Amino acid sequence: MTGSVFVVGHTPWNKNMKGIHLSPGTEFKKGQQALPLLPIGSVRFRKHKGDKKRAWIKVADPNTWIPRASAVWIANHGTIPRGMIIHHKDRDTLNDNIGNLELMTRSQHLAEHREEIRRGR
Repeated sequence: MTGSVFVVGHTPWNKNMKGIHLSPGTEFKKGQQALPLLPIGSVRFRKHKGDKKRAWIKVADPNTWIPRASAVWIANHGTIPRGMIIHHKDRDTLNDNIGNLELMTRSQHLAEHREEIRRGR
């Protein structure tokens, strides 16, 4: 590439203007909260592994989200033991009814989905 956008010896317009504030009314201020904060209990839908949609629920501020299936399980049965995961019996990741949820170890969950994983390859 020949030439340069900047000319040698050119003085930039903002030289010696450290901390310049061209629009102080709209600048982000230290400690300021982002405006579109969602309240606790809000639900968002995001794609998860394998492009399956999952519902996530906000459980604490400033931004703590967990899968809605986990929140439903915790509300009905208490905490989820370490090493255990929530499985959707009907394979519909958006159906978070308590009757559709099952607690499994990771190895049990892998065995449950092993054939589906093999077909996917």
